[in-house]
Amino acid sequence: MGIKYWRPVLEKLGIRYRVIYQARHTFATLSLLNTADINYVARQLGHSSHQMIFKTYGRIIKQINGEKNELDKFIYA
Repeated sequence: MGIKYWRPVLEKLGIRYRVIYQARHTFATLSLLNTADINYVARQLGHSSHQMIFKTYGRIIKQINGEKNELDKFIYA
């Protein structure tokens, strides 16, 4: 989607303007929070490996893993 269309779409949806590049980070963050495969997210963002995902989104991945560990403790206690 070209920048020509980006602003009108955001306005129509009632979303405040942000640069289109930020949509990549939103996609990656939401995908990881919904436990998408890290390699899938890396490929969708055009990375050749998952290393860049760990570097950029490592904090989110650690948060997800921590929440899963707490849930496992609750379930299997």
